[in-house]
Amino acid sequence: MEVVIGTYEEFLVGYQLIKKKSGNFTLKQSFTNHAHCGSIRSIAATNKYFVSALEFLRSAYLFSASDDGNICIWNTKKKWECEKILRGHKDSVSSLSIHSSGKLLLSVSKDKTLRTWNLIKGRCAYIVNLKNVANQVIWSPSCIYFGVVFDNQIDIYDIASGSVLHSISKSTFDNKRFNKIIFLDDNIVTVCGDSNEILIYDHKNKKTIINFSAHENRIKDFVYVDPKRISSEAETTEDSIRWLVTVSSDGWIKIWSLDISNLSEEPKLVTSVNSTCRPTCLAVWTEKSVNNKSEEIVIPELKISNEDLEVCKAKLKEKKMKRTHDVAFQ
Repeated sequence: MEVVIGTYEEFLVGYQLIKKKSGNFTLKQSFTNHAHCGSIRSIAATNKYFVSALEFLRSAYLFSASDDGNICIWNTKKKWECEKILRGHKDSVSSLSIHSSGKLLLSVSKDKTLRTWNLIKGRCAYIVNLKNVANQVIWSPSCIYFGVVFDNQIDIYDIASGSVLHSISKSTFDNKRFNKIIFLDDNIVTVCGDSNEILIYDHKNKKTIINFSAHENRIKDFVYVDPKRISSEAETTEDSIRWLVTVSSDGWIKIWSLDISNLSEEPKLVTSVNSTCRPTCLAVWTEKSVNNKSEEIVIPELKISNEDLEVCKAKLKEKKMKRTHDVAFQ
């Protein structure tokens, strides 16, 4: 297993999880990469790749979004060709989430809209106007719900009714700003924000399960990992155990062990390491895929139009000319 963080210092830094002879785990730095000229704000990973982007659809497609409001779909098996550009948002796209079927995509933007995209037809199907700018949108594991994260609240939507099922207010989080959520299952979410604590919340029963201190400073990002995906040595791990990988603005990366059959029990620290950087985001790479069966689903082929291609070429040419002009006058 490889833990990769992006940093304000423009670096990607990787840490390999190593099991000692004693049976304990440790994180050892495996690489650094200074391939960017600005702070890295987002990382995505699959069992085959990790990149500075937003989200993978298995290992076949990469969905990326940017400040221009466009969403690009890249084919990882065809020399990373851009096969489709989804246009519609009027401002920077904040977050993407792909339906497990590969047929729908959710996106939120600074234009205060939530869009549902039909990936079979390659166009927007629905638009929901939001009262505030959303930071994140995410499907639940079985895609019967999805969450929309704002600074001051989290809305859980029910697909059956198309309406908000429950809202989590920041009063449940010591009035701190929300940043990110992950569904542990359809009814339970894990939350981080401008706090050193992790909140595990049951939205079905509308109650907090546990709120524990994970770092000294605020948590920037976190990821869940099933230990059975790491290596054959972990096959003996109980089915109810999940690892929670967290990274904080204090530079520390930590791995916590949670028993999902008893979430009220305090998580146990597996290992930690000080990156000595200012992390912004986190991704975890494992050799084993999340669900091998999902690889059998045929993804519809999406083609970029000649018009879209010419627009991309023109923008790239303009950026190159501007960069050359800036260098010449330095």
